[in-house]
Amino acid sequence: MNQHANNDFNLINAWLLEAESNESTCIYLIPIVQQKVEIAAVLFALHYPFQQFVITDPNLSAPQLFFWIIQPKNVAIEKFKYHLSKICRFAHIDTFCCLYFVNMRVNILILKSFASIEKILHKNEVATWLIANFWTDFIVDPTQTKIQQTDQQFVINEPKTNFARLARQLKGKAVLEALNLS
Repeated sequence: MNQHANNDFNLINAWLLEAESNESTCIYLIPIVQQKVEIAAVLFALHYPFQQFVITDPNLSAPQLFFWIIQPKNVAIEKFKYHLSKICRFAHIDTFCCLYFVNMRVNILILKSFASIEKILHKNEVATWLIANFWTDFIVDPTQTKIQQTDQQFVINEPKTNFARLARQLKGKAVLEALNLS
């Protein structure tokens, strides 16, 4: 295993451990090609915590941005899945991954252009399986690929000013209304 892959496994496993320690039961992993500001605004409006990361591959023209969206404790899983499916349809995202924790097992559902792959794994097997079965749609050479936290060029930051917070709230409200989620 190369150093990149080892670091990728460690990062994914750390996120899985963090999600489990927060008693989250479901995580969505979605690629962001366009509309990242709108998707982030609606996630902020729904109070859905998310992390941002990129997959870099020297064979690709640009890194691929992903959101790792964690189900909040106070939101029912059905409502969370419904909201995320509406957001994916709004942004024309037809490939995404849903991880659902049940004890020490993780139920994984990958949707790829209306086809699905389902798997139940022990949580320590998830990182390897995701890299082999989900990220292959977004990379050219797995041995040259690297998963990393986003840098400032891609990241959607928490607004620093009151005006920026108001603008994000208005954007989030508009998208929620467009999705009939308000």
